[in-house]
Amino acid sequence: MAATCRRWRAVALLTPALWTDVSYTISKRAAFPQNRWASCFETHVERSRALLLDVDIHWRATRGLVPDLHMAVLALTRRARTFSFKTHANMGPYEFFGAAPHLLDCTITHAVEDVGSLPWRLFLQAPRLTSFAFRGYRLDWAGNQPTFPHIRRLALDEYAFAANDFSFTLERLVPHVQELSLIVRGVCASSLSVRAPHLRTLRLSMPSGTLGFIPACDFPALRTVSISLVEYSSEANITALMHSCLGTVDALSLSLGQNLLSTSVLDGLTVCGNVKSLNLVMGSYPDDRIPIIEGLRLPALCPRLETLTLIFRGSSAGLFSLVWQPFARAVDALAEARRPVLKSVELFDPDDELVPGALQALQQRLNTTLGSA
Repeated sequence: MAATCRRWRAVALLTPALWTDVSYTISKRAAFPQNRWASCFETHVERSRALLLDVDIHWRATRGLVPDLHMAVLALTRRARTFSFKTHANMGPYEFFGAAPHLLDCTITHAVEDVGSLPWRLFLQAPRLTSFAFRGYRLDWAGNQPTFPHIRRLALDEYAFAANDFSFTLERLVPHVQELSLIVRGVCASSLSVRAPHLRTLRLSMPSGTLGFIPACDFPALRTVSISLVEYSSEANITALMHSCLGTVDALSLSLGQNLLSTSVLDGLTVCGNVKSLNLVMGSYPDDRIPIIEGLRLPALCPRLETLTLIFRGSSAGLFSLVWQPFARAVDALAEARRPVLKSVELFDPDDELVPGALQALQQRLNTTLGSA
């Protein structure tokens, strides 16, 4: 715009709102010399005047920031309302941020997966921050990190998860968090004891990790939970996890891969007296799921259950066809036994591969049974 003509250039230079969007994807080739990017960011700070900034930087160079550019990024955080920084570079073991008095939303993506990576060292004074997300090898807070009194949403996705650091984050740094998304990649074997009195929503996913401990979670306000475990974890640990945090939950989603065995799930569901909505991913071993469906016929399990959704993600059409008849009988019996409290059973096949005619016929029978309650 500023290059169009002299008049347009004057308008651009004298309109602070045009300089508040600091959005750059900086390639390996364009990253050097780094000082020119420091000048670019300083220009945004100067020309936006007193307005707050929305910063989104993707640093694709393999090297970290030189001191001048590091200082220019710190200057952006001091004026930022939202801040997102993504890099594959090993940034070094220094404290990356400082004061961010206006910051409301912060996202850091440190996409380094190798075991030789350094943690992301972070010190951030952001008293107004409401949402924070980190994805990377490991987040390492400075020892004198102040509390974030207004954070309500926290998302952590770490390759080298440390239970002690997580407990420190949840209890000391974000004492009023209400929504937590936790993705753990790798074996998580250390003990975990944590309290979050205001937490209402929990999403726990271990796409390539193992639950190698018995957790002790105190989440008295928890209402919505999603648990996704892919690799094998012991039944005792899964049951302990469910017992530890599901007693107050009214909406539950379970996708436990190889772990969805009837004994651990049914034992875990004994504490779910408040659950009204249950989503159950059937997985690739459908014959292991039939005892769960049969167990749910008993009103002692999830006595307030109103909606059950069975999701056939990852199920093999060949395997499922072998157990279709006993599965259909179990679901029919469940619907008949749990009405009128149970209002609906939904069968969801996202890939539309599992005996579609039989699936539709079963869904129609379920709708008739529950609709006549």
